[in-house]
Amino acid sequence: MENEIFTPLLEQFMSSPLVTWVKTFGPLAGGNGTNLEEYVALVDGVYLNEVMLQMYEKLWACGQLGISISV
Repeated sequence: MENEIFTPLLEQFMSSPLVTWVKTFGPLAGGNGTNLEEYVALVDGVYLNEVMLQMYEKLWACGQLGISISV
């Protein structure tokens, strides 16, 4: 019963625009994971922390070059 409800919601979430964008930074769960493994990789926060570090490094590099970025 729970699986019948959870699986479609998980698939819908994992195909959402935000998750699709986050996946552009690199593969989740080693690249060959199931939706559930990818979801767990997002929820534990380690992968999202790595994404934030990549964004910060690019922002820092732009600041060092004197390029202003308006947010």
